[in-house]
Amino acid sequence: MPGPLNGIDASPLHPWIVAFDAQRPVIYVMDTVQRRLLRTLELPGRQRPEQVVRFSPTAACSRCSGISSRWSASSDQNLQWLFDAELGDKPLDGCFTTGMEYMLVANENDATVSVVDIQHQRTLAHVPVGKGCEILAYYSRQG
Repeated sequence: MPGPLNGIDASPLHPWIVAFDAQRPVIYVMDTVQRRLLRTLELPGRQRPEQVVRFSPTAACSRCSGISSRWSASSDQNLQWLFDAELGDKPLDGCFTTGMEYMLVANENDATVSVVDIQHQRTLAHVPVGKGCEILAYYSRQG
């Protein structure tokens, strides 16, 4: 790798690992089979490096955000930009609902979870959840 990294995640669809550069706003896409850097993607409109990257379970969508940014960039399964969504203060971890309707993002400093409608490509709400919300996981109810 060209330097220090921030967030990292593995694609459930492709033999890829994606990681943020810790010093500039780019994503590295690494091929896990060939063990080489496939491409470097600039993050449009970003001035600072990002920190968190998450793929949806089907890899139909991914999201990235940085703790210094109040925006999340969403992309498709091939990491092509789809839309930006407004988040709360200091967004950290996030997850996708099972049906891919929503992306949920924990915002540590304002103690909210941002609810992003993926189909309509917009933020629906910033739901108060209490202090210390940093990590999210989503499990569908069975039965």
